[in-house]
Amino acid sequence: MRKEGLPRLAGWVIQEGITIYHSFPTLFRHFVHTLSGNEDFHKLRVICLEGEPVYKRDTELYKKWFSPGCIFVNRLGGTEARSIRWYFLDRGTRMTDGTVPVGYAFDDTEILLVGDDGNPVGNNGIGEIAIKSRYLSPGYWRRPDLTKAKFLPDPDGGEERIYLTGDLGRMAPDGCLFHLGRKDFQVKIRGYRVEVGEVEMALVDIQGVKEAVVVARENRPGDQRLVAYFVASGKPAPTVSTLRRVLAEKLPDYMVPSAFVMLDALPLTGTGKVNLTKLPEYSQTRPELENSLAAPRDSLELELTKLWEQVLEINPIGITDNFFDLGGHSLLAVRLFAEIERIFARKLPLVTLFRAPTIEQLAKILRSKEKTLSWPSLVAIQPNGNKPPFFCVYAHDRNTLQFRDLAQRLGPDQPFYGLILELDGNSVRHNRVEDFASHYIQQIRTLQSEGPYFLGGYCAGGKIALEMAHQLRGQNDKVAVLAVIDAYAPGYLKLRPWVERSTNRIRHHLDNFRGLGVKDKLGYLVEKGEIILARTKRRSKEIVNKVSRTICLSEAPAFLEVQHKEEIQAEEGRLSSKYPRKVYPGKITVFAPSEGLDSYYHDLHMGWESWAAGGVEIHEVPGKFTSIIVDPSVQVIAQQLKGCLNRAANGVREIG
Repeated sequence: MRKEGLPRLAGWVIQEGITIYHSFPTLFRHFVHTLSGNEDFHKLRVICLEGEPVYKRDTELYKKWFSPGCIFVNRLGGTEARSIRWYFLDRGTRMTDGTVPVGYAFDDTEILLVGDDGNPVGNNGIGEIAIKSRYLSPGYWRRPDLTKAKFLPDPDGGEERIYLTGDLGRMAPDGCLFHLGRKDFQVKIRGYRVEVGEVEMALVDIQGVKEAVVVARENRPGDQRLVAYFVASGKPAPTVSTLRRVLAEKLPDYMVPSAFVMLDALPLTGTGKVNLTKLPEYSQTRPELENSLAAPRDSLELELTKLWEQVLEINPIGITDNFFDLGGHSLLAVRLFAEIERIFARKLPLVTLFRAPTIEQLAKILRSKEKTLSWPSLVAIQPNGNKPPFFCVYAHDRNTLQFRDLAQRLGPDQPFYGLILELDGNSVRHNRVEDFASHYIQQIRTLQSEGPYFLGGYCAGGKIALEMAHQLRGQNDKVAVLAVIDAYAPGYLKLRPWVERSTNRIRHHLDNFRGLGVKDKLGYLVEKGEIILARTKRRSKEIVNKVSRTICLSEAPAFLEVQHKEEIQAEEGRLSSKYPRKVYPGKITVFAPSEGLDSYYHDLHMGWESWAAGGVEIHEVPGKFTSIIVDPSVQVIAQQLKGCLNRAANGVREIG
């Protein structure tokens, strides 16, 4: 039934005594929005959805509008393979995941998840759903090419075949399958894989949004951006500033759409699915913001406006528009400030965007005759909220914008302040951890005069946070939280000189070698030689890839991290070498990456167990060293850190 017939559907279902409703999820949502609440669906006993991902909100609609005796079914199947999974729930079923699963295995049908390389993916990994069964379609009529591509023979030589569905899925450890949408709808944004359905559901969860669909648009080769089309549920419609702010609290930065287009209704196909081909082209015009458009007032503001319009690809832009509300992110900020340096011969730190996120404010800074800016090291990343502020030390200003992602995930009620070791050489430099700590304590006392303090340190900043905690306790102040994020302890094996690390490796291999027989010794040498050769080849390939990625915007996040890793490690080593051993009397909370600089030496304690008399609390974060405060790992660390801060705040209130 077409959309114009949906208002009559409810009456028809009741009049005809229909007992089973079966449709696509999109059509179901449209149907529910036509209901008044006065309908009596007591004969309807099954709501069955299939063909698209089903989300938690769909189950909430089912529970709101249909009778207690009705059950809800999420089905996965197709013409090529019949029904392969079912998932049943009723009004008492509690959903903990945002996506409703499609259930567990049937007899005689095996589900495989296949990665882009054709190999199986593990539990909780995302891959294409492949069906292995003897009960499959023989193929496509008069399409031998498509049949060959989609239906594969059993690699074990059995009678079963494998059908590649083109749908993406995720398998829970207990064997429950989640349907994540079509493989064709998954896109890469700034090097990260995005499932647009997740963005769509986050949008429709926002008050004032009735429906939404998200697509990827490519303005320039290799530069894909997400565009969100939405239908408002009433007036006034939510502004783009509101949508962007709410999404930023739920999603990684790269999953927040660059543009939002409001429609009266989403175009549908004859079967009730959203017709993506009928979505209008979005215009790269200024979105509907909370502030009105303000024109430039002089030549400097005019030149900056043109520069912003070029970098952000939006026209027009007002001088009071916020860089982040316009879709700006860390990569665009790097490009913007490189252009500012080229045009105005002024090198500004990226942290400038926290203090001057508008053209008006940025122009004021550029008008200043001071070639170097003397700013306090304390940076307000997210100053709002009533909770105790979290102060986090970082190693370099150039990546401080990454703290914005972490601060947003912690929520709008958690104040977050950064403490920066250097502002591109413009601030005072210290050679001792103790001097850094003393300087930063002076900074945080300007905001919070007394404890308990919530302290953190990222990378080289971990040691400074440790020393700050020592000094504050020595001044009879309390430290409620001491968190070290992706930071090795002073003197940890990895941070010692290369010769010492090499000596330890040689000693380890000699010990192994001595315990082997003659034949095994030869095999051991051959094995280690092959490993060294493989590492050399891999390292050469990585260098080539890193250089080539510098010209590709989509891979920039990974390249920027690699580019600064050696510099950060050098800073770590410099600070560690001069820091005396002082065991902290309290507990240290460690947020450790699952992969370190060198997997041979990596452990989740990262060397902190011998520095904390009160023990260490370990939180493992999926990701690599120097990369866990960026997407996608930042989602995990934010959730873990938020729990630690909340528990500590509750403990402080109970004591108080």
